[in-house]
Amino acid sequence: MTSENLKGSYVCHNSRMTSKDSVFKLVLFCISMFYKARAQTYSDGLKLLNDKLSSVNYRSELRPLLDQTRVINVTVEFFLLSIVELSDVAQSFTANGFLTLHWTDEILAWDFTRYNQTRVIHPLSENIWIPKILLMNTLNERDIFADNKAPLFINSSGSVTWAPGSLFPTSCQLKMTKYPMDEQTCTIFLSAMTHSVKELRFLVPSTKVRLDFYTRHGEWDLLSSSVTIADLDTGVTSMSSVRLKFTLKRRPQFLFINILLPAVFLSFLNIMVFVIPVESGEKISYVITVQMALSVFLSMVSSMLPSSSLTMPTVIVYLFILLIISMLTVIDSIITVHLYHLETKEDLQQKTKEQFKRAADKVVSIKKIMSAISKPEVNDASSVTTATSTATGGASLPRPNYPDPALLQPPLYAEEKEINELLAAFKSVSAINHVNKYKVVGQHVDTVSLVVFLAVWVAVTIGFFIDMTVS
Repeated sequence: MTSENLKGSYVCHNSRMTSKDSVFKLVLFCISMFYKARAQTYSDGLKLLNDKLSSVNYRSELRPLLDQTRVINVTVEFFLLSIVELSDVAQSFTANGFLTLHWTDEILAWDFTRYNQTRVIHPLSENIWIPKILLMNTLNERDIFADNKAPLFINSSGSVTWAPGSLFPTSCQLKMTKYPMDEQTCTIFLSAMTHSVKELRFLVPSTKVRLDFYTRHGEWDLLSSSVTIADLDTGVTSMSSVRLKFTLKRRPQFLFINILLPAVFLSFLNIMVFVIPVESGEKISYVITVQMALSVFLSMVSSMLPSSSLTMPTVIVYLFILLIISMLTVIDSIITVHLYHLETKEDLQQKTKEQFKRAADKVVSIKKIMSAISKPEVNDASSVTTATSTATGGASLPRPNYPDPALLQPPLYAEEKEINELLAAFKSVSAINHVNKYKVVGQHVDTVSLVVFLAVWVAVTIGFFIDMTVS
């Protein structure tokens, strides 16, 4: 310690000041005695960069080790910012985040006292050696950090911190069996392609993904995440790689309320067609309308799923079974309506035959009555003619209009009335004894179909929800 410092120390320990201003001034005086501040200038930083990063002293193509036979260790941490998308149709996973990589650059280490206490510099990433990291399971370009201008921090000991950030679009094979109550696991696979494991090795300080700045996704919940180190064997050499694994669970409320439950309710309404009587005339139109609505919901769900999924979603199987049940209800309803109209057709034919028979019977009866009446008419006419001839002495008289039709009406109407009464009595007896057998069969078919289809619908629906909830 210099004499000035000793003097200052003595003053600091032996001074007696009471006022606050005096105490504050004393503290500043003591600090100035022990710490002599030196301001860093632009020239200091420029001189440091020129000395360390000149083409003569530094080459970014070489690993920054004095002994090139050693392995350079790069510590990796991943900070997840958000889950951008997990596409069911494209089978892709996109995350937004950034890496922090730490390593020691022995070539860039410097004595900060020679550069006016300059302890940190921020060169561009293309001016120093950085590990070339490729995204192996990407859907776009593999070198996602090629044009990255992420900040660099290098301190005087040669410790380098690089924090490149980007979107990480990767392929992800989804298991859609439990859709929309599924859990998916997607991986971001990063590898150092320019160096083998004997030259560069990744290290992780923690096996967890950092979630300090994470924003929750609206559809997916992040259940767990992990960071692991593995060696990628290419057949020629092995390279160090980092695997970031994310386990996600879908929030099913939206899909259940907007798609699945309406389809279940529509399928139940489809079964209620067996309660509608055939006489209403709405049986077929009702069941076809419900079936079309169910088909629309099935197409909506299909558009949300991958066209070449390796696993068939249970919800698709369930909706397909509901569609089959709907189709069978349509066929059943058509048969019931056909039975109803078949009886009507036979009744129409029977009524036509009965009407024709009644008309024929009436004609025959009228003919019999007319023949029975015409016989006394001839006798009466001959007697009248004889009497007239005798009275007139054989002279011809004008023949009167005889017989008078009015004289024949009472017996003809009496017979006709009697026939009509007999036919009406026969018709009433036939109506009492007649039963629409096809209509009864159709009613029984509707009852049995309602019980059977409802039992199948309940069993299939309960089985579907049990299968979805059991993991």
